[in-house]
Amino acid sequence: MSRLAQRIIKEFQSINVALERAVLSWQKFERTDDELYVDSAALNLQGAYNGVERLFEIIARDIDGERPAGNNWHQQLLHQMAMEMGTIRPAVISGESLQGLDNYRAFRHIVRHVYSEEFEAKRIGELVGESRQVFTQVAMELKAFASFLEQRSEL
Repeated sequence: MSRLAQRIIKEFQSINVALERAVLSWQKFERTDDELYVDSAALNLQGAYNGVERLFEIIARDIDGERPAGNNWHQQLLHQMAMEMGTIRPAVISGESLQGLDNYRAFRHIVRHVYSEEFEAKRIGELVGESRQVFTQVAMELKAFASFLEQRSEL
């Protein structure tokens, strides 16, 4: 198995742990109304997105040959992953995954740049609720990409 394909599988194990922790934290918040659990959910959602973005950075650098630069490189990176790169590679993620992940990208920015007391619990609850669907689809698409890498390395 190629190193990148292995990295995709390994990284998604950590991403799944972060997502499960976000869900558990949110459930505890709903039971206790303790806002510290909101903070935990937010940080774990951010961690899950960061894991996906790390994989995309590696794909951009090692497969595509370039990673976007500039102020909005995070957003450009998502769009790059949703594009087929001619004979280099197929699209890594679908347009639907791009839209779903873009919500987590924007949220990651908020988590990094505001104090936790400013988090909007309602928005975090929505993101936790959507996380299984979004990240399950992204995982399937990244596993398909890992299979592409394996097929390519066999040639």
